Amino acid sequence: MKVTCFILKKLFFYLSGFIFLLGVNMSANATADNQVRASYIQLTAQSGKETDLADFLGVGAQLVSDTEPETLLWSALQSQDKKTLVIFDTFGSQAAQDAHFSGKIPEALSSKAHDLVQGGWNKGVVPNINNADIIAFKTTPDAVSNVKIATFIPLTAKAGQEENLANFLKQGAQIVKDNEPDTLHWFAIHFGQNKFGIVDFFPNQAAVDHHFAGGVAQAMQQHAATLVEGGWENGVVAGIQAFSVIEFIKR
Repeated sequence: MKVTCFILKKLFFYLSGFIFLLGVNMSANATADNQVRASYIQLTAQSGKETDLADFLGVGAQLVSDTEPETLLWSALQSQDKKTLVIFDTFGSQAAQDAHFSGKIPEALSSKAHDLVQGGWNKGVVPNINNADIIAFKTTPDAVSNVKIATFIPLTAKAGQEENLANFLKQGAQIVKDNEPDTLHWFAIHFGQNKFGIVDFFPNQAAVDHHFAGGVAQAMQQHAATLVEGGWENGVVAGIQAFSVIEFIKR
């Protein structure tokens, strides 16, 4: 009887350890898919410094890769005229976002901004840091090297329609997941109050065209007059911004 009890206790000990380790692994895996916070930072390069700023962001990408395991996605985007560059990144928690802004990239950018960014650090960077809640998203595993094009659509909800617009964007994420394999990454974000946005990533122009002819665009066109200031033409289409993806990291 004592032997049996001893064996049962040992078995319970090993099973408890296994369950604990399994829980840790499941938690770690869930973190990669738990997109909670985002930042959208738009920078205007000093005249003649467009390439230098893009190169600096390449260095930033390496810093993220080497030192920020809790930055889940980090991207550097550049407009067609090369003058506008954007950093878009996502995090699994507020603590991770705070750690990022206390890290090496802001430190390095603050020292270089005077030379590279119109307005320098205080006027050209800090006022353009837009932090947001992620309200819905789709990511594609292993889609990193083939991410070539990004778009950003700012949206302003009509008065009293903030919750309805948020719910609409959540439904849009499901449409993208179900019907758009070439929309590689898609984020609906809420900057606060009535300010929202969509950031998405594609492998090529054909995928962009397919997305903007797809279910989310059709539904938005139908409901924009009710949900969005300016309606479809002035509140959605007029705000679409397209970028080349010059750096992209995803955990």
